[in-house]
Amino acid sequence: MSGFEDYAALARHLAEQRRVADRRADAETGRRRRWQADVDQLDQRLTAQQEWLAELGAAIGAPFHSVDPNGPPDREPTTDGTTYRELPAKPPRPALPTSDPARVAGPAAGALRTVDPDPPPPPAPAAPPPPLDPAEELARVRSSADEADRYGRQVEARAGQPRLLPGWSPLARAIVVYLGSAVVGALAVAVLVLVANAGWIDAATLAVWTVAGIPALAFFAGFLLLGRYGRPAVGGTSPPRHLNAGFVICFLLLPAASCGYLLLARGG
Repeated sequence: MSGFEDYAALARHLAEQRRVADRRADAETGRRRRWQADVDQLDQRLTAQQEWLAELGAAIGAPFHSVDPNGPPDREPTTDGTTYRELPAKPPRPALPTSDPARVAGPAAGALRTVDPDPPPPPAPAAPPPPLDPAEELARVRSSADEADRYGRQVEARAGQPRLLPGWSPLARAIVVYLGSAVVGALAVAVLVLVANAGWIDAATLAVWTVAGIPALAFFAGFLLLGRYGRPAVGGTSPPRHLNAGFVICFLLLPAASCGYLLLARGG
């Protein structure tokens, strides 16, 4: 009877071990399925991220190139990242000296004869690296993708601002640009006054350029600068150029300042 009880106990123990093994196998299968789902999700995300970075790079004038990590070892990608060029052939390794001193001529034979017959034992082989944890590797890839998204959003936000005075409001930018044009126009008026005093142009020509010619040039210069450098590189429309502010600065303030300078110059 004791033999049957022992047999029953062993059978129960074997059944329990089998259930434990089945649970472990089910848990391992579940982990592998979750890892595969994460890999598929990351693959889709990285594909979409690459397309987004390619569009962003093309918009800002810095094309995005991807390099095949599985490219042939004897080739390297070209500057455009789409093709490979052949690398120069590596020089052949020099032939190792033979272990037979009789077949070696010259100083090498003597060097081989003086070799210690009892060389030290070779170093022990390095321990193999620990196995990679799929969960840690997936977390590392996900973190790198998050960092790439963060930098991409920063570039996109910067590209959405004008190159001229980024971060300023359109009105403040327009006022600064038109004022700069007006200052250059005032310097041009001062040069014309010197030219008129030298007798190279008459007073009527000086008056026309002071009241109309130079203000018009200053206005159009500011207008073109705002259209060229006040436009964002990516997305959005061109901000308003505030023609009213430009008209007031270039056609009212500049002629008034120029006329005041002329009066002071005549009075002097």
